[in-house]
Amino acid sequence: ALTYSFLQVMQDVPKLTYGRLLNAMLFTIQWAKAGKIELKGQDLARTTSQQYAQEPQLSSSEKFDISTKLFII
Repeated sequence: ALTYSFLQVMQDVPKLTYGRLLNAMLFTIQWAKAGKIELKGQDLARTTSQQYAQEPQLSSSEKFDISTKLFII
């Protein structure tokens, strides 16, 4: 679910900050759990169950403001 939500957000929303990327990924996963969207090719019962709960996270070796720093690939 995390990979799919990452790809969807990257395709749909240009010029994302790190914070907005994480929020958009979380929103996508929450909507899938609520049955409002379907994650293509995913077994939602398995990928969104409590046992396999997924939440976007970020780690970095340096501090930065996730609300202003753009995510660039």
